[in-house]
Amino acid sequence: MNNNKNNNSSYGSVCTTTVRSNNSTNNNNKRKRLPDHVVIGYADNFDSKDKILQAVKDGVNVIVWAFFNFDENTGKINQPRASKAVSLIEHEIPKDVIHLTSFSGWNGPHLLSRTPEKDYYSAQQLYDAWVEFNQNHQEAFDGFDWDLEGNDNPQAKTAVFTYDCLQKVVEMSRLAKCDEYIVGMAPPQSYLDIQSDFSTISPYFNNNHNNNEQQHVKNNKNVAPFSTRLNFPPTLISPLWHPEFHYTSHNSYAYLLAHHSEAFDFISIQFYETWSRANYEINQHDKNSIDPSDYLVRYVKDLLFRQEGYHVSFPNEILLPTTKNAHHMHVNVQLQDMENIEKNGKLGDETTV
Repeated sequence: MNNNKNNNSSYGSVCTTTVRSNNSTNNNNKRKRLPDHVVIGYADNFDSKDKILQAVKDGVNVIVWAFFNFDENTGKINQPRASKAVSLIEHEIPKDVIHLTSFSGWNGPHLLSRTPEKDYYSAQQLYDAWVEFNQNHQEAFDGFDWDLEGNDNPQAKTAVFTYDCLQKVVEMSRLAKCDEYIVGMAPPQSYLDIQSDFSTISPYFNNNHNNNEQQHVKNNKNVAPFSTRLNFPPTLISPLWHPEFHYTSHNSYAYLLAHHSEAFDFISIQFYETWSRANYEINQHDKNSIDPSDYLVRYVKDLLFRQEGYHVSFPNEILLPTTKNAHHMHVNVQLQDMENIEKNGKLGDETTV
């Protein structure tokens, strides 16, 4: 899904005098652009040269190299295998392929947040560290991808996002877009779940609810819930849907789009999230299970029915950019390649290499 559509948000332009890297090389005219049809491959084993090259031959045109993180003590990028990725990028992979660095992953660290004891690195400092890292590696990477998630331990510190962490993601993304890098996000489905907005009764999904779900909808109508917690059970989908599983979110990534949707070029939803809504609709939805390709088409049509977005209820303490006192907001999730989706049932492919 592509989210690079301009609008007249009161938040202003992405590029301002206050959001530009101190290390920018100003070679923006040399930046690559995202293809019209995106086929994403996650390279989490930099030694898998043959698999990576075969994935490119099979059509992968965006490689997300996983994972890169910031050193707590220095604020610099920590990825000792980066030179292997760069060697493949420079000498083996076709030049038109996009390369992104991915941050965090499951059980991975979040961006360091300020505490009463320590004020960690600012978004500007972290972004400058990424730019410096990229410059030191032949500017092999065309941007970065946000894959911040939860933890196996639902009581861990990283089982919840701090607002400071989320705001740094927003600010770093704005800085990158100002320098014309590509920025993506890969939220698990519960982290950005358009169908948790019960104010819109869509003909594509919500008319299939059984009795228990219909009551659940009545009790949770109006707008989609928001929380920074990443340790909910998936009972928002259905009250009896794996209440023992405490690893889902309530639209935590909606914060990022609400604060600056223009900073993100694409959104790659993890429909394969454990016990996701997609899993429920495809495999366990009473006797009304549907084919995965049909699910994707219906998902897209549902999003279009919702005017490419959904309503999210944010806590009063969050200062939203469009108005200083509103706490309900329509979060935009734009689409691309609708013709291909309707023809082939594809939303943009994803693979792991």
